[in-house]
Amino acid sequence: MEALTKLGLKSSSVGAAAMSEPEIRPELIMESTTDATEWKLEVERILPQLKVTFKAENKDWRARQEQRLTYKSQIATSLKDAEQMLTRFHTDIAKSLEKITTRKREQMLAWQQSFCVFFLKFSKIFEKVR
Repeated sequence: MEALTKLGLKSSSVGAAAMSEPEIRPELIMESTTDATEWKLEVERILPQLKVTFKAENKDWRARQEQRLTYKSQIATSLKDAEQMLTRFHTDIAKSLEKITTRKREQMLAWQQSFCVFFLKFSKIFEKVR
């Protein structure tokens, strides 16, 4: 209670109710005994300690939202690159497959022709033997 009376606070009753509803005498609170230059020096001295910085927590939805958007843009750029590479692979494989098919078809025709020639020779020899 002494501290309250030093600050010019009066209460009408004693106890918890007195602490919640004190009377304030503004003339005592408004008086300042501190020099303005000393006050400015003290503020400059403790200013770095007064700065508040917020760390982004994983639970913070804004940080998660921002991270999601970052990931989305990264995936979009990666998708474009992957799509171009896959398209190039597809065309290369299609060309290679076409070359292989053409080569095998030519080989098959050559084997078929040689088989036909062989079969004709065989049939002529078989007729002579009969």
